[in-house]
Amino acid sequence: MQTCPPPVSAPTRCTSPYIPKYASAENVRLAYSIGESVTITCDSGTDGSFTLQCKSDGFWTGGVQSCPPPLEAPDKCSAPYVPRYASIQGLQLNYDYDDSITVTCDSSTAQFTLRCGTKGQWSGQEVSCPVPTPVPEKCSAPYVPRYATIQNLQLNYDYDDSITVECDNSSARFNLRCDTKGRWSGQEVSCPIPTQAPTRCTSPYIPKYASAVNVRLVYSIGESVTITCDSRTDGSFILQCNSYGFWTGSVRSCSQPIEVPEKCSAPYVPRYATIQNLQLNYEYGDSITVACDNSSARFNLRCDTKGRWSGQEVSCPVPTSAPTRCTSPYIPKYASAENVRLAYIIGEIVTITCDSRTDGSFTLQCNSDGFWSGGVHFCSPPIEAPEKCSAPYVPRYATIQDLQLNYDHGDSITVTCDSSTAQFTLRCDTKGQWSGQEVSCPVPTPAPSQCSAPVIPRHSTIAFYRITYNSGDDVIVTCDASNDRFTLHCNNSGI
Repeated sequence: MQTCPPPVSAPTRCTSPYIPKYASAENVRLAYSIGESVTITCDSGTDGSFTLQCKSDGFWTGGVQSCPPPLEAPDKCSAPYVPRYASIQGLQLNYDYDDSITVTCDSSTAQFTLRCGTKGQWSGQEVSCPVPTPVPEKCSAPYVPRYATIQNLQLNYDYDDSITVECDNSSARFNLRCDTKGRWSGQEVSCPIPTQAPTRCTSPYIPKYASAVNVRLVYSIGESVTITCDSRTDGSFILQCNSYGFWTGSVRSCSQPIEVPEKCSAPYVPRYATIQNLQLNYEYGDSITVACDNSSARFNLRCDTKGRWSGQEVSCPVPTSAPTRCTSPYIPKYASAENVRLAYIIGEIVTITCDSRTDGSFTLQCNSDGFWSGGVHFCSPPIEAPEKCSAPYVPRYATIQDLQLNYDHGDSITVTCDSSTAQFTLRCDTKGQWSGQEVSCPVPTPAPSQCSAPVIPRHSTIAFYRITYNSGDDVIVTCDASNDRFTLHCNNSGI
């Protein structure tokens, strides 16, 4: 760096003070009057600040301190991989350094903790979660013994729920636990009779497969409760709270509701026979009559619980004259046809389509003898919808556009590296897992450092002086007492 000769006259001001690297000052100017002070603060909050004062000879007084570089902000962590049969409460797309999350297994008490490290990676032991067991039956509200109370009684309880039955007139109590068969287990303790006559009834016993409206913990003498069975065939019954604190009335057991039976598809129509008002589907218990075209013979068919027709089938005699039509064709299970009719003209065609897309369709044609020609296919049951995929693991230094928590079967996503053109595709398969090749992404190249304000020599000036300069910027220093000047250059190292 060049030196400049001193000016003829004595200084009446101080030039901008030297500001060390990793420090800053407010409202920096090119010139300061004698006696003015400047406070310089380190960028890292731990090293404090120091003050400089402009004295009469144009120099700054005060101790100039060096400031350490600020600590770099640690990388953030992307959303972690969520194991199958596990969940994370309040899952986010990004986490700050030192954030911790707890992964909990869905069907057990096992859980493990992951912590976001300084490199944007998760640390901690990962535990595999067992396959969830089938949901056990619920328990209906238990029988409340006489002279006892259950706090917060509910109509239904989940498996493994426990309740405490407390005696009204003593400290005796016992616990009941709901087991996997929807029954209560535990030791029952009898409660002593209260000294005074009861003035209320506790909540009545509601049998399994039954319900009551607005169930309460206590009822006044004379109040009634109507308990209704879930199945329509068992009806309902009424209990009344008497003066002894007991419920009067017969308690019935309710049968388990009958599952909805399968429907029956249109039955096969025998040759030379007719079914009035033929439909594509029939409900359980529906009956239809098949009548012969050329005689008084007829027989009945009934739809049973398995979606099949039961009854005796009678063959119909051949009509005297040649047929001029075909009856409705047989449509197999898991198939359908448009605009099905009772009769078709010779030469007409019917297309029957399977409900599952894999089995396709087939065509039948009404020929001159009144029969349908063409191969009758059987259709397979429709395939169940595949499982969804949870959000995939996002590699370090990579990005997934529009990341979601869940994806449907067949969905594809593209993972793109942040600092290169490399990318790879993942696809959600039928088992709720991601398939595809994973590519590691290179570490991004750090941005060049900035330069802090340069030292201004005595008796010189810098035009458009700033606190920081970008890499590649030039600064021209001009001497006050001559036209001499020289240039300073900010390089990639911030110097």
